[in-house]
Amino acid sequence: MVIICGMSAWEYFCTPPIVRETELPIEIATRQPPFGAGIPKSLFSIRENASEASRLVQGRLLHDLKGISLPINVCSTDQSPSYRANRLVAYRRMPRYMPTHHLIKLNECLYITSPELTLVHLAKDLSWQQLSLLMLEACGLFAVFRGTLRSKAVLNEIASYHKSQNYVLVRAPIVSEYCDERGRRLHKAQHSSPIETWSPCFDRFGKMTELWKRPPLCTVESLERLVGSAEGTNGASTARKALRQVANGSGSPFEARLFLLLCSDALCGGEHWERPSLNRRVIFTPEAQNLSGQTHCACDFLWEDKKVAIEAKGKAYHADTDGFEIENGRRAALESMGYTTFDVIYSQVANPDQFDTLLHTFSKRLGFALRKRTPTFLYHREELYRELFTREQKKISI
Repeated sequence: MVIICGMSAWEYFCTPPIVRETELPIEIATRQPPFGAGIPKSLFSIRENASEASRLVQGRLLHDLKGISLPINVCSTDQSPSYRANRLVAYRRMPRYMPTHHLIKLNECLYITSPELTLVHLAKDLSWQQLSLLMLEACGLFAVFRGTLRSKAVLNEIASYHKSQNYVLVRAPIVSEYCDERGRRLHKAQHSSPIETWSPCFDRFGKMTELWKRPPLCTVESLERLVGSAEGTNGASTARKALRQVANGSGSPFEARLFLLLCSDALCGGEHWERPSLNRRVIFTPEAQNLSGQTHCACDFLWEDKKVAIEAKGKAYHADTDGFEIENGRRAALESMGYTTFDVIYSQVANPDQFDTLLHTFSKRLGFALRKRTPTFLYHREELYRELFTREQKKISI
């Protein structure tokens, strides 16, 4: 049994189904960028004594594994000491904690760890801040798809075809609400959601970004069950700490970062405020409908009992090319119902001094106290900022 694990498994779950399920022709795969993926032809020549893992990966390189960087992290139940890493696979020691019900079968011999198990395994390699961001993504409504040259080549082919046929890339209802007006979940967590539930997001110039909207992969509750049973394994303490800081329903990377700054523990650098509902629906009254032209909206951060909403306006959070048009009357509709709304942009949050000014405004309206700016708190907050806003971009692999 060969199991895809670690960051390779995470990249698999970040790959949009439309990319996973579209085969990349070998002539495009071996063509040089920007019109191909630039894969050396030698990569498709497997030695007679190649390992089972190398053969399995090579056979699916242009199929459902296109979004995974090479070499792909694998572990095997029958791994030989003679196995060595190559351009296709990097062997990892079989984790001590590998529950079989969290292994997803890709074919008769190839498996992949579930989103929950993948996050538990990654805990030994990541800081709690990095792991919290991945957990918020997995339990949220978005995926960050950086992809590979192989996946970008197939995505370009799909986009070109749809453009020639005057189609949009994906005709899908945008997944923008996590729960209804009563706080009930609207989406069932699923690691393999259908094509029509994923939507690409665009910048203000209509260019597709790395951000995709989709149903959640898992929930905080399912992660809690798995982390609880993984007690004593390598990275378990990091997983527990990271999990205490997260919630269901985040809608973008910016929302995830803002949530950690507002709601994570003070000893983690956060304000430890009461947790809001994330991406919760608000039903408009008839008067509010007249102002907005809509029956309802979803608020990024909503404290319903205090009637306060915060909208996190990231650089690329809209799920269609018209997303940057002003939603006339939305704020007026909410305020007519007694809500106070605040808009926050990325640059305001990424700058600690500007963010402190915002926090004082939020604190007065919400009635939540700010943490005392002690040397210990400031040290942890600086560490949190460093992890949230200064991470290096990963180089795109073939």
